[in-house]
Amino acid sequence: MRDVTVTLMNTPSVVVDGEKKVFPYRKVEGLFYYICVRKRITRDEAIGIFWVDCDETSARKNLRDALYHIKKIVGPDIISMDGNVFISLNPEQHIKVDVDAARENILENYKGEFMSFFYVKNCLEFENWMDDYRRELKEHYIKAVLKKAEQAIHAKDTSEAARYAGKLVEVFYLDESFYRRVLTFLMEEAEYSSAISLYQKFALSLKQDLEEEPEAETRALMDKILKLRKKIAEHPVKEQQVFMGRQKELYGIYESIQKHRVKGKDSGENFVLISGEAGVGKTALMGQLRTLLEEENHTVFSYCCCPSESDLYLKPWNDILSQVQEFCMKQRKELKASEYFANKDVTDYRIFATQYGIHLEDLIRAFCKDFGRSEIILFFDDIQWMDPSSIQLLNNTLFHLRDCPIFIVAASRLEVVKEIEDLRVSLMREALIKEVKLKRFTLEETRELIEVQAQELLGDPENLDKIYEYTDGNALFLTELLKTMKDNDGGMVPENPLTSRMVSIIQSRLMKLTEQEHTLLSVMSVFYHAVTIEDIQILYPEPELKIYDLLEHLLERQIIYEDVGTAAITYHFTHILIHNYVQSKISAGRKQIYHRQVAGYYEQKYKETGDITLMPELIYHFENANDMYKKYEYKLEYFKEFFSGTQEIYPAMSLSFTDKFFFPDLDSSENVLIPLAEEIRALPNRDQRYQELRMKVEYLIGRYDLSSGDYQYGLRNMNACIEAAKILKNSRYLMDSYLQMIYYAIQVYDLDMMKEYIMYCSELLEEYQYSKSTPYTIQRLKALYYSKTEQFDKAEQILESLIPKLEKLQMDPSCQVGLIACYNYRGEICMKQGDWETAHTYISKALASSHASQPTAGLGMSYTNMGIILYRLDNYDKASEYFDKARGCFQNLSIQWGRAKEEAYSALLELKLGKSKSALARYKAACKYADKDYSPNTLLMLQTVYAQLQDLPGLEPQEPPRIPKQAK
Repeated sequence: MRDVTVTLMNTPSVVVDGEKKVFPYRKVEGLFYYICVRKRITRDEAIGIFWVDCDETSARKNLRDALYHIKKIVGPDIISMDGNVFISLNPEQHIKVDVDAARENILENYKGEFMSFFYVKNCLEFENWMDDYRRELKEHYIKAVLKKAEQAIHAKDTSEAARYAGKLVEVFYLDESFYRRVLTFLMEEAEYSSAISLYQKFALSLKQDLEEEPEAETRALMDKILKLRKKIAEHPVKEQQVFMGRQKELYGIYESIQKHRVKGKDSGENFVLISGEAGVGKTALMGQLRTLLEEENHTVFSYCCCPSESDLYLKPWNDILSQVQEFCMKQRKELKASEYFANKDVTDYRIFATQYGIHLEDLIRAFCKDFGRSEIILFFDDIQWMDPSSIQLLNNTLFHLRDCPIFIVAASRLEVVKEIEDLRVSLMREALIKEVKLKRFTLEETRELIEVQAQELLGDPENLDKIYEYTDGNALFLTELLKTMKDNDGGMVPENPLTSRMVSIIQSRLMKLTEQEHTLLSVMSVFYHAVTIEDIQILYPEPELKIYDLLEHLLERQIIYEDVGTAAITYHFTHILIHNYVQSKISAGRKQIYHRQVAGYYEQKYKETGDITLMPELIYHFENANDMYKKYEYKLEYFKEFFSGTQEIYPAMSLSFTDKFFFPDLDSSENVLIPLAEEIRALPNRDQRYQELRMKVEYLIGRYDLSSGDYQYGLRNMNACIEAAKILKNSRYLMDSYLQMIYYAIQVYDLDMMKEYIMYCSELLEEYQYSKSTPYTIQRLKALYYSKTEQFDKAEQILESLIPKLEKLQMDPSCQVGLIACYNYRGEICMKQGDWETAHTYISKALASSHASQPTAGLGMSYTNMGIILYRLDNYDKASEYFDKARGCFQNLSIQWGRAKEEAYSALLELKLGKSKSALARYKAACKYADKDYSPNTLLMLQTVYAQLQDLPGLEPQEPPRIPKQAK
């Protein structure tokens, strides 16, 4: 069956099996394209489109000739005839028409105009059809791009908005109101270069195609963007380390002030509130803005509130008024309204706010009359500490003086203050407020900042992630940490990165918390992750509602945040450095008691549920409780479970889990196990607990060595584990060790050894109690033994009995893995008997079940078996696909078992396809893995491949490994 690809978006073409086809004349080609789009047409329809000027006899003859040429060029079965009426594109053929994909996803598949540069002479009906269809697709595309552009603007995604606008320029979309909207958005986001680039592209398109220029309104907007970019460039940020990435916010506030200066009260907003957590850069932003405005001769007054003055009545306004009077004295100008404030008996904090406010308004109006040639700007920083009367006066001033050239910029932390919330709501109602919310720097912004401030720190590729982990993008924390690292000759991240400025910021965040709230934070800091109410109650056994009351206040203060997940609501510190600071203030003794209590709680929970995901909790808390034996006990249990997925073919995992973040080196057993063994050997005591740890270490290292092919050391360690398990009467590790010996026997094809250890396992089942999946495991291994010794009846009898039982229990992960193994064993028996169809059925079941579980070596085995079956059924393309999947699975899990078999059959397949060099590469890989895989079938297959390679010129294959005695 031929593969046909028809391209109609842009210049049309037809490719059959990789070869581009040429038609004898355009009407034949046009007819084929018409059928490809329409799928099913009538003969009369084709004649009416292409041969409307011919008589009926000539037209039908021309149609028959055209269809003959189409079949000859593209394929005899490409067109199907439904009687004498219909002509259809054969749906059973492998034909790909790009217009079909364009209809489904126009954004991804619109590669140019429909059938551009294609013309059929004297075929007006066909030309009309092409034009209509071309216009329909283009309109569909423009509509989709416009929607994406609007979504990007709404999401504040400048790069996507510019990209989609550029796509519309390419298709000659001329609605300038749309382009002005995008340009305005890019300007507001301080993306001046993107805006200029988009304008230039649009202007060039107009000039080339219409010899026109953009509308006057569009040109005026572009002039504004150019002037603004020049203005910002002329005032570089003085504190670049804190201010980087805030140009967008700087422009937004600056633009609001300029708008108010020009339009006055008609501009709407006369107040900007900058909000963000402590240290995020609010003060730096206001400082840069003040510098910018002062250099433009605006009159600027400012005040920074502080917590110690939060109870002082009207203190911020008194200070502003003092600055006003000082300014007037320097200008040798006296304000009559200021005489009211000269009387100290009236101006102290005891006067009524209403009376004070009236005279303040009079003074400001008088000041604006004398000095209002430019905008008067008031800056208030940290208004979360402003007294309530001053906030109310701020509100009144903004309402009553909106006709004056006065503009106020204030900054506040995120914590909830009722008076500020009331102010925000009141001003929003009148559209007098613009809110600017500063967020932490992203990872990319952090990298750019480091490049400017301390590029040498990026020499170590791990530094960026470490810096971001410590600072989480907080501008002040980031600046302070960079200073500390630059002072450190090695440029290393310090163990305790908290500087005095960082501590000061954190302490200010924790001010005015109650003793109970401090206690709750201490409890939360004991955990290394987000906490639930259940976690908190381990150490703080108070009623839930009381705890929620405390949490809600901490949420209001922005010290913690709430995450509503699918399983449970969790609480996090808003910054890791706050977590670390709070934890550092707990005494060592209390901290150890806390950890011991938490560890005990989770240990009991683990014993009740067997939930392996609790292991990281147990390890962390036992370690910090200084109980090293318990720490190592659970660490070894954790690794035993985790590595079973990569070191066993069908691991009986009790639960799938992905807690690799707790141990970043888990991708390599060797990196973890060897240092762990050395730590355990260094323990001072040699009591029973120590012997149990040594037993578990021997098991883990032995299993690792056996799975990686280091059989000598693996057997030594595994035998040491068996002896220790017998002495300690640990039936669980004895069973697990026997199973490892069985897996080793399978690997080296020592069937006598396999039989011996299956017998040992069966004896343990009679003596001890095990999990429900263990007897099934022994049974299927017994079936595998019978299969390998060609006692197929016995093997089939066991498997036919096991499979229904396991199918009922497949919701249990350990039983599901056993079911996959049974399907695979049953399929392999059919393969040995040459029953490839039945084998295909069982391996398909194994693969279907595998997709619902964690990837294991067994999945690679199933892929390999399916590849062999398809090879035997002469379906070489699909066989190659499954061999590739098997190889990928083995590589991802770093597994050697089964790879020799896959590579050997892949080599045989490559030879079948005539790819000798590729076959040699696969053969060499198979030989490498066969050094540790003694399967006689695989080794015999390698000898077959070797013989075929020897017969080919220019190839010098190495001899394959010999079959060991125990495998014969």
